[in-house]
Amino acid sequence: MPIQTKVSALLTQLISLIQSFSVLSILIVNIDNLPATRYATVFSAVGLDKLAYSPTTLPLPASGWPTMGSLIDSGKRLVVFMDNTADPTTVPYVIDGEPAFRGNGARAYCLIEFTNIWETAFDVTDPAFDCQVNRTRGDTSTQMYLINHFLDVQITSGVFVPATSLLNQTNAATGSGSVGAQVSTCLTDHGRPPNFILVDVGAFRISVSSETDIYPL
Repeated sequence: MPIQTKVSALLTQLISLIQSFSVLSILIVNIDNLPATRYATVFSAVGLDKLAYSPTTLPLPASGWPTMGSLIDSGKRLVVFMDNTADPTTVPYVIDGEPAFRGNGARAYCLIEFTNIWETAFDVTDPAFDCQVNRTRGDTSTQMYLINHFLDVQITSGVFVPATSLLNQTNAATGSGSVGAQVSTCLTDHGRPPNFILVDVGAFRISVSSETDIYPL
């Protein structure tokens, strides 16, 4: 199956998710370094470009982002981040790691990730997940942040695979090595919870607290 067909099928599923969730954020890990316009073609074909939020200026501090209520009222209930090669001049709704916002355009929904969000480390093999800054291109004191909460096993030099035998523990709401435990660490270290939690091999809903629900895909 061509890659664009696969992406189109996945994005079509997102439409039903948006109907279930108030606001949906997605992060595109662009491992093949494709231009954002390749993604924009598929977004447009399935109609998601019309639902995607396009900021008027970037970067935005955590305090500068619209509320969920305003996103819902505007009909822009999808926020799209990309880890590299986003170009706000052509696809302004996909947010990636570019050093600066470069203008407004008809498709300004591909948003800049690392100038707006910092991340913790990935390929973690220690279940005692920390909450240290690993990647950023901005001021971590004002940025939103994402924690990578998936446990790996290193099978050879530079090769990591999911620690599936510990999945129930890793994806649990409480207990050693759980999502909730890492969130608690983050609250202690930074005084605020993470804005995003990235999990792996998830197939069920996790409720970490009354204010934090996780729906792994």
